[in-house]
Amino acid sequence: MTPRLRRLLERARAREGTFWQRREWAAAAFAETDGQPAVLRQARILERILQEAPAVIGPEELLVGTQPCAPIPADAPVGPAMVPDIDALRSEEQRRAMRAGVFTSSIKTGHLTPDYPRLLAVGLEGMLGRVQARRENGDSEHAAVWEAMQITLRAASGFITRHADLADGEAATCEDAARREELAAIARACRQVAFAAPRTLHEALQLLWFTYLIQCFENGESTGAFALGRFDQYLCRFWEADLAAGRSREELLELVGYFWVKLNEFTGLQVLNLTIGGSDADGRDCVSDLSYACLELMAQMRTPVPSLSVRWHERLEPAFFRRAVEMSAMGFGQPAFYGDPAARGAMEAAGVSPADAADVVPGGCVELGVQGCCNPWVGNFLNMPKCLELALHNGVDPLSGEQVGPATGSPEDLDSFEKVLAAYERQVESAMALMADSENLCDRLAGEYLPYPFLSSLVGDCIERGLDITQGGARYNFTEDQGIGIAHVVDSLLNVRRLVFGSRELTLPELVSHLDDDFATDEALRRRLQRMQPAYGDATEETTALAREVLHHYFATVEQYTNPRGGPHRPGLLVWTLYDIWADCVGALPDGRRRGQALVSSIGPRGEAHVDSPTSVVLDSTSFDHWHCAGALTLNLRFDAASVRSDKGLEALEALLRVYFERGGMQVQLNVVDREELLAAQAAPEAYAGLLVRVSGFVARFVELCPRMQDEIIARTELEARG
Repeated sequence: MTPRLRRLLERARAREGTFWQRREWAAAAFAETDGQPAVLRQARILERILQEAPAVIGPEELLVGTQPCAPIPADAPVGPAMVPDIDALRSEEQRRAMRAGVFTSSIKTGHLTPDYPRLLAVGLEGMLGRVQARRENGDSEHAAVWEAMQITLRAASGFITRHADLADGEAATCEDAARREELAAIARACRQVAFAAPRTLHEALQLLWFTYLIQCFENGESTGAFALGRFDQYLCRFWEADLAAGRSREELLELVGYFWVKLNEFTGLQVLNLTIGGSDADGRDCVSDLSYACLELMAQMRTPVPSLSVRWHERLEPAFFRRAVEMSAMGFGQPAFYGDPAARGAMEAAGVSPADAADVVPGGCVELGVQGCCNPWVGNFLNMPKCLELALHNGVDPLSGEQVGPATGSPEDLDSFEKVLAAYERQVESAMALMADSENLCDRLAGEYLPYPFLSSLVGDCIERGLDITQGGARYNFTEDQGIGIAHVVDSLLNVRRLVFGSRELTLPELVSHLDDDFATDEALRRRLQRMQPAYGDATEETTALAREVLHHYFATVEQYTNPRGGPHRPGLLVWTLYDIWADCVGALPDGRRRGQALVSSIGPRGEAHVDSPTSVVLDSTSFDHWHCAGALTLNLRFDAASVRSDKGLEALEALLRVYFERGGMQVQLNVVDREELLAAQAAPEAYAGLLVRVSGFVARFVELCPRMQDEIIARTELEARG
């Protein structure tokens, strides 16, 4: 990394505060548009933001445009209320379940990838022309949507033009000749992409950054977890053309580094995926020199964003895969790996054409979508361990005493393992029905009150249909419902079957009594339950069969629902940060977990189960069909550093990942860091400020995580790559 790039990155990391000024501008535009259609009100809000947000060119910058950022003053205004009180519109049954931590439900537009290839091909002026042509030949019913798109696209051009004017003005007074030429280059790039398509990599990156920034402005004060999609595919032609024109590879790599710096200017936890590698619609490998450059740059900069994702397939260039595996062994959580067969299969199972499925990308943390033409609705989580807890208490939440789920039998009534399993499955079905109805309510409200006209203009088929993405304008419209806690459910059910209905060492009422007092009177029982073998991750016939039964029931339950945008509900197994948020909502479990202990992340085994074979973890985690999971999943594997940083260890790690994907695995992410280093970082965080870890589909600084999230990462089983 060059000294200049390092200085820019340090400035980006030093930013503090939020984009609270947006509230004032949004409130003013909202008040001025009272009585107009929601889509026009949102367009005028974005227009006002783009008029008011200052154009800024920082020292040494070559890519410009910044989200305003400042500490929130005590008298900061509250933004306009766009949507009615959602909770008041839910049923009392739904509210009880949400209070108990059975599921989450919210308005969550974002987590998608716009059609950057088309934008880079035609520019903002070309997109505006498409809207204008459709409006002239369309009907009045959709006129407001097309008008709103025009307003926002023109406002975007105006915002970019102000940066060109500023650069020209600064160049005119700059006394340093080298910097004066850089400012002139900034002005030329901004003036070009304010309307027309980019011609060089510099211009393409500048347009890409402005577009991403404006999407975030439209979304709110956060980034919305928008993804950058197949970065190495749509920028490859600019990279190659610049090389052919005589620009050096080092110069181009530095430009991409400046783009990376801009992505790191946002404050707070950021979720931003960037995909490289993968195959095309005909199965051909898509690796290019830019793919390698992205790995090279990330190895130098070691930033938490973008979250780099490598798509694996059978024809992936071996040297590229090896380089990605080597980088993952460096110990900073980058990159994650996705299997094309499972990811593309998940899209096709959700109704995506095979040609479009070739452009599958993770958006947000890991949630899958199709680049440029998909609006996945995310942020919906079902607490599977809580459903088991309800099943063991006849639908009553033992933490509140409320009847939260259906009455499925008291512990005395559940006199066989089959009845326990059936009670659990009935609780899942009931919770999913409540969750789907609540999610569809949020979906309808978003379509009525929270359109995104700028973003919609960049998502395939919205212009043609004259519909916002929140109204079903995208070609593909999924709702992705995440189930969390599979290892807890499987191991708990295994222990119930063994001790209650197998050896009959205790009755189910006796076991439930120990759970209710959090094992206060029998710590020995808790430790025994915690370490009982085999457990999920040991890849025995018993663990594999039960995991498959539990998960395929969940998949079938989710897949019976549809959403208001005409798309299906599809399952996923992402946990995000719910393993911390829900830790206090779930009491003690038959796997030995105490109340308040973080839940297990996605499809990995419990750390307390002491599963130490990476091969068995891979076998159990692929015992079910990943292609069901359009909502995706994460397999977190933590290796001790010494075992993977030798040639033999790297070969073993590469072979393990290959087996995982060949068995239908969808996603895997690695933390190569020793337990001792993590404990030292907890004790002396100031000495480990740069320690990056994979959390749940995103990368974060370990010392910035809350203690319970840190403990969960430490508790993940430490494996050895065995050659």
